Amino acid sequence: ALQVLTVQLEQMVQMVNRTKVMVNIHAYEGHPFAEWRVGECMACGVCVVSEPLHPEHPYNEDCFVQTENLKGEIERLLEEDNEDERERIAKKAHSWAWRRHTLDNHMDEFLTMLGV
Repeated sequence: ALQVLTVQLEQMVQMVNRTKVMVNIHAYEGHPFAEWRVGECMACGVCVVSEPLHPEHPYNEDCFVQTENLKGEIERLLEEDNEDERERIAKKAHSWAWRRHTLDNHMDEFLTMLGV
């Protein structure tokens, strides 16, 4: 089962890496896993367009696009003239995600949650 999961994860990463714009649409309002996708895609270096996230989301606002107008923003970012902007957002997101998601940072957050 672990081998199948590993293959599925590798395939998912390959698929995400081929994506020009990843769209984040919430299945459930306020569901915590909906926002994990944003970080995972940012770490893969993909430009993310999302419905508005919870106001206390942990992501840098400059690293993805939040909008009520998903269709319009996706169409705009996919236009050839906006390729540089799309790539700038994706690179900034990738850099931010890899700086933020380190073992040290996560351990500090965990210890803070425990009150240590």
